[in-house]
Amino acid sequence: MNETTAPKSPSLTHALICFSGLLIWIGTGIFWLEAGLHGILLMGLVWVCLNIFFLGYDYHRMRSAMLKGIERALPALFIFMLIGIVIATFITSGTVGTLIYYGLNFLSPAIFLPAGLILCSLISLATGTSWGTIGTGGIVLISVGEAMGMPLPVVAGMIISGACFGDKM
Repeated sequence: MNETTAPKSPSLTHALICFSGLLIWIGTGIFWLEAGLHGILLMGLVWVCLNIFFLGYDYHRMRSAMLKGIERALPALFIFMLIGIVIATFITSGTVGTLIYYGLNFLSPAIFLPAGLILCSLISLATGTSWGTIGTGGIVLISVGEAMGMPLPVVAGMIISGACFGDKM
């Protein structure tokens, strides 16, 4: 591609072919080939890059677009890593086990769901992260709910609802 030629915009047909090929490749790799996810995603990236080359984009433009996308995603990835570190620290230090013990002693099944909803809302409101609340308080509450014989989908809904509610306040 020379400098004066602008890349083409994809037609609807081209976009559908690219997207369908990507979905077929991912589905085939996961369900039929039972391959690892990293290889499947790498081959999917190759497929998309070939389609972008077909439209007239050069390597440098693609690379800068990819780096810009990675740069925009890094703060969120950093937060997810920190949440993982906090969860691992809580589990290793025995905080989760202690909270499960006290949760089983102080909460009765009659007040478990409303109390858990309020607790998740308060944790999420205080920390500002619904993901951190689900990863920390959610582990404790799902364990307490399972030990009390509560239906796990209802307990999971309570945790997610409380975390999202508190995060949006």
